[in-house]
Amino acid sequence: MKKPKLLIIAYRAWGDWLYTCPIIPYLAEKYDLYLECNWKVYNLVSNDPRFKWVSYFLYERYPQHKWGQLFEERWKKLETDLKPDRVLNLNGSLEVECITQWLQPEHEWPLDKKRKVFGARNFYDAVFKRCQLDIPEKLKIDEIYYSQDEIDIVEKWHKRTKDKFKILMPMTGSTSQKVLHSWKEWSNYFVQRYPNAVVYLVGDHRCQKSVNDANITHPRIKNICGLDAPIKQIFLMTKYADYVIGPETGVVVSAGMWGVPKTMLCTTSSTYQCTKYHKNDHSIQSPMACSPCFSAIYHIEDCREMYGDLKKKIHYPACSKSFDIKRVVPFIDEQYKKKFSTV
Repeated sequence: MKKPKLLIIAYRAWGDWLYTCPIIPYLAEKYDLYLECNWKVYNLVSNDPRFKWVSYFLYERYPQHKWGQLFEERWKKLETDLKPDRVLNLNGSLEVECITQWLQPEHEWPLDKKRKVFGARNFYDAVFKRCQLDIPEKLKIDEIYYSQDEIDIVEKWHKRTKDKFKILMPMTGSTSQKVLHSWKEWSNYFVQRYPNAVVYLVGDHRCQKSVNDANITHPRIKNICGLDAPIKQIFLMTKYADYVIGPETGVVVSAGMWGVPKTMLCTTSSTYQCTKYHKNDHSIQSPMACSPCFSAIYHIEDCREMYGDLKKKIHYPACSKSFDIKRVVPFIDEQYKKKFSTV
């Protein structure tokens, strides 16, 4: 019997799609799936046989004030061309329902009220709620498909490094509080404390430049930022890592997807929001009194606790610089001792 056609609209950041994809098998049971997404999601759903059709929209090429009109026109055309039986728009299920944006009235709520309302909302649960489905008792969250070539590349890397303690450390994410400011100090500390550790620094081209400018020479600190490794490949590398640590980024979410030991450094979001269904989780909250604030921080006006040099336009939420490595070391010590007898 032919299934009805479902058009899913999802413009997502890397990590947001990882919170979204566990819903896909439940939708695929009832519908033929058609996906309208952005470039990031398009890269992650390659090789996924559950989608009958996938398109992506490079809306970032246009001025932001035109996005609303562009979305409306594009979605209307998609409905006309595809004639879906149902349209499921997932935009806003995380970034509006769980984390407030600056145009939302809730963005200006008092902190105690925001924590009461948004603190009870988990990212995975929010997606199921938008889809009007109950979340299963045993949620399967590793829903990314890989080609055999992609698998072979990462497995060869794992085979070469299986006698090492591999630490993956993403340096930055999509918003200004998702920054690991102490990456240089922390990576140096880890290779000194753990004789068999290799630290892999992960990030975009800006992170690549930061690492290059820092002139890192230690042979066990590897710079794989920029285009040296596609993000989808990095997600699979976390499956074979011994530990993953970093801010609220897709790389750390992917470690949770595989159940790999990890620490997410939570700032604006809460550990409950980000890691409720993750195994081997040792995530920590910023000690700042304002964390979590459940606010997206894109501009300096979005945060009252900024630090930096405003003249140089270098400014970050204070919560992003509030983490002490001593809070993390006991968790990594435990995993290191499991693999090696001494630390």
